[in-house]
Amino acid sequence: MMYFDQKNTLPFAKEIVLAGFIVFTTFLGHFHVFGNYYENEIVVFGLEYSHGFLNNQSFLWSILSQVQILIFTLIFFLYCSLRIIQYALLPLIYFVVHDLTFSLIPLEENFVIETFCHLLSFIVVFTLKFLFLRTPVNAFKKNHNNEIYKLKLSIIVAFFLIILPLCQFLVLEFFPNGITEISFFQFKMNSFGFESIRTLLWYVLYKLMLLVPLLVFFLSTKKWWKYALLLPILITTYQLKNALNPDNYILDEQEVLQAAPFMLAVVLLLLLLSKAAYYQSKVARIYKTAIPDLEQSVKSRFKQRDHYLEKTKKQLNQLKYAKKTNKEELLQLKHQLEQELQDYRN
Repeated sequence: MMYFDQKNTLPFAKEIVLAGFIVFTTFLGHFHVFGNYYENEIVVFGLEYSHGFLNNQSFLWSILSQVQILIFTLIFFLYCSLRIIQYALLPLIYFVVHDLTFSLIPLEENFVIETFCHLLSFIVVFTLKFLFLRTPVNAFKKNHNNEIYKLKLSIIVAFFLIILPLCQFLVLEFFPNGITEISFFQFKMNSFGFESIRTLLWYVLYKLMLLVPLLVFFLSTKKWWKYALLLPILITTYQLKNALNPDNYILDEQEVLQAAPFMLAVVLLLLLLSKAAYYQSKVARIYKTAIPDLEQSVKSRFKQRDHYLEKTKKQLNQLKYAKKTNKEELLQLKHQLEQELQDYRN
């Protein structure tokens, strides 16, 4: 199994906030049900916004789905310390930002709009590269088989992360529309209830652009809050299952109810893990405050010992070079040294 070691350890409160944010983002795409199915304009404070979709529900579904993918990808990008994977996530971020910007602009497609979307996407990706990828790609030591294995596995994962938005682009640009069935020798593929196979591929690839980074993120991190990622993984899996069911005509609405038993188990697991993480962070804080005091005590003890040894050495030298040494003085010094040694040991 591949692990991307995290550089920074978040405080417990920030980890709780991050886990809660992941849970909230999981249900973000389902908020489209609050949109009006019979209207294709949004009115905010008397201002009308025409989006060009069939209805407000479709518009909200498109926007919220893209925002959801963008949020999870950015979280993965920020908490992954392996540069190869971070670079592989940049094309996905570029593609999602481009689509999100294009969906929000209420104008027909033209060269200016397309250029603006690409420019904004480039600015976002360049900013991430400048802020977080200023160091070179992680170097692995050639004499460690485990490091070589991790490097090979990371390259394979990076390849799939890069190929997903590329496949999505190729489907949108070059796959013919209106085809409902394709035959490959004896194998036949239909649209599974979608308008065309092109729409089916677009939907499945969009869900894979969310599911694959989530799976890689879940398998690669060692943090306790990674189990919150099981919620979007479960829901996305059910969405793909329903999409490939030709008898199902409702998408991205009922998956929460279908995955509810598993989600309840995940929530209970998160509560238990958060409690364990709280006590662990509390012990870490105690350890952090106790260690300096302990080090200071040890240093003080060694300083006293060195002072005692120096004092004893000086007294012995005085006796050694003294012209006359009284027996009583020797006995008194012996008793004094024994008493000091006994006090030191205690």
